[in-house]
Amino acid sequence: MTSLTRRCSLLLLFSLTLILPLRAGAQSLYDFSTKAAWDALYEIGAEGAWGHPASRAEVTLNYHRFVLLPYVREHAKQLRTALGWTNTTPVIVVHSGFGWILEALGETGMTTVVGAPTSPYIQAAKGNNEDADIRRSVEAVGLTTISGDGLSVFAALRGDGGPRAKRAAALLNESLRTSASRNLVRTALAAVGPVIILTYDGFLNAHTDAEAVALAADLRRVPSSSVVHHVYPNWLNAKSLEAWKALIPQDTFVEHGTWQVR
Repeated sequence: MTSLTRRCSLLLLFSLTLILPLRAGAQSLYDFSTKAAWDALYEIGAEGAWGHPASRAEVTLNYHRFVLLPYVREHAKQLRTALGWTNTTPVIVVHSGFGWILEALGETGMTTVVGAPTSPYIQAAKGNNEDADIRRSVEAVGLTTISGDGLSVFAALRGDGGPRAKRAAALLNESLRTSASRNLVRTALAAVGPVIILTYDGFLNAHTDAEAVALAADLRRVPSSSVVHHVYPNWLNAKSLEAWKALIPQDTFVEHGTWQVR
């Protein structure tokens, strides 16, 4: 599978950065607090598996399970291989979104993984399904979801019609920036011994250097932990692995796409 990259145009990206309100303690380069912010990162054709007639446009989706889960599964495999994780490696995933990375790591055999997404949108919507979004996307290309081709496409894209987050209970609304939050997540993981904390999917890229250093320092305060950052080479605060390692030498970095580790 080809590597998925952030698809925002610079205009859209900087527009979002300027108009979205920042929460206290939030990263300053991109605010993940709203659905619009998550959806703006992706626009993916959804009918590649079966094609679509030339008479209409392809249905596209944004931050939605059907189009992103295949990429997230690839992330899980690549991260495990690059970092040498075993089935029993305990992992806390910071910025886990709807927890698809938790599912994907679980599919590879990992048994002790929890997420820590603090986005208000993620926490509010994790128990909801995607039907309304998918219906709008199908109707946007001129189809009806009541019958015919449109109904078939809608049914395929919605999957089982269940919640966006299949592991909602493992998505803890915790920042790990305070002692109480760190202890709560560490306890929820129910792991004995060292744990891995993973900042996932370019979360560190959404921070300035000073913010990144402060975040990493807080995460290292989780008892018996080591910190790994999954970073993008060409998004927001973009750096080489060597530059990231020079900035935060205590932590480990894995680069999206090449999956090299420093």
